[in-house]
Amino acid sequence: MALLCCDSFSLLRFYICIQWPKIFRRDYGHQEAASKFGKDPRTYQILTKRFIGDENGKVKALEVVRVEWSKVDGRFQFKEIEGSQEIIEADLVLLAMGFLGPEAVSFPTSFP
Repeated sequence: MALLCCDSFSLLRFYICIQWPKIFRRDYGHQEAASKFGKDPRTYQILTKRFIGDENGKVKALEVVRVEWSKVDGRFQFKEIEGSQEIIEADLVLLAMGFLGPEAVSFPTSFP
């Protein structure tokens, strides 16, 4: 998934970039994987419960569960979907931490 590409000097580009992550794209790599493996390789709304290692401490699989998001008291929270647990084999795991937007910074209104 693409992240924001905003240029702070261009208001028009800023508004375009706000919409950028909301566009579902299918790259040639996704198409190639779908033709080889029979489905789109991307998976959404999934939570990794634990990494499973071999006797040498190297990762060999992930235990995952599907989740659904809902709004509770104005905040989004996820709930695990029972029976959706799955083990996914893996040789390498890359952590991709989500970017939800810039931090809200409040500046002081008066100075000492």
